[in-house]
Amino acid sequence: MNDDSFIGHGCGKIIIVGEHWVLDGIPAVATGVPDFTTQAHWRQAPGPLRLIAGEHLTQTELATSQAMVDDAQRHFHVKLQGHIHVNSTVPIRRGFGSSAAFAVAIVRLIASQVRGDHKKTDEHILAVATALESQVHGTSSGLDPAAALAAGPVWFDGPGNIQPLEVESSELLEPCRWVVCDVGAAPATSVAVTRATHAKDNMLAAEVVRLQDQAKLAALLVKKGLESGQPEWLSKGMECAASTLEALNVTDTRMERAMHIALERGAMASKQSGAGLGGLVLSLTGTAREAETVSDALEQAGFGTWILEVTS
Repeated sequence: MNDDSFIGHGCGKIIIVGEHWVLDGIPAVATGVPDFTTQAHWRQAPGPLRLIAGEHLTQTELATSQAMVDDAQRHFHVKLQGHIHVNSTVPIRRGFGSSAAFAVAIVRLIASQVRGDHKKTDEHILAVATALESQVHGTSSGLDPAAALAAGPVWFDGPGNIQPLEVESSELLEPCRWVVCDVGAAPATSVAVTRATHAKDNMLAAEVVRLQDQAKLAALLVKKGLESGQPEWLSKGMECAASTLEALNVTDTRMERAMHIALERGAMASKQSGAGLGGLVLSLTGTAREAETVSDALEQAGFGTWILEVTS
């Protein structure tokens, strides 16, 4: 090693379909968002490796992040010295996967300092990042780190079956846009997961199976829509997924209002993205102009928005 600065990076993510049901082994589709990135810069200096992050983190979050760094070192059997400075544009506590982006960045950084290419593969980095993220959310499915690692759309059917999706930039899909709406802070992901689990536990077994089948169909429709360049399939998949989440009691009034506004202003489909009880609502529009219309209406209602290309 030398005195150069080393960098690891991860990106934000958006879950298109599969929230909560992925924990039951149902496939999900998510996409990395390279517009939002986390970079971890390490520079050698005397003393134990210490994390330096922005003031936006609470003391508890900072302690958890430091523990993730320490665990990553133990996994790779290294003991680095110096400082890790974290720079991130991934919004936190909003459903963009800030903890997953951080985990991927840290694992990539520390993996770069060990010998053996087998420890630097995407599969190995994903496994370690998933273990680290479990410190934040309880048992992580691996979906968020997979998207943070891929920086593009992924089909997730369990940790052993993750496939990047080839998006067909057709004449129909290329003009489409995502409108990502921030309805406000959400509680810890574990709160929404606990509520969804409780809702499932109180359902008849046949109803759970029906919703699981519907969630699987939603993932297949979205996959087909992206790979064939057909926004109609993408829209149908999102609608199908939205109906499976209604029964889990994880969509609050802010999210319901945002979805109503988006659909009223011409969105093809609109649903929560992430664990829920706040955070993100994801809407699909057919053109950039329609995206602006939806975005303007949401911002007039007091929400924050981002517009992203579906095929980027």
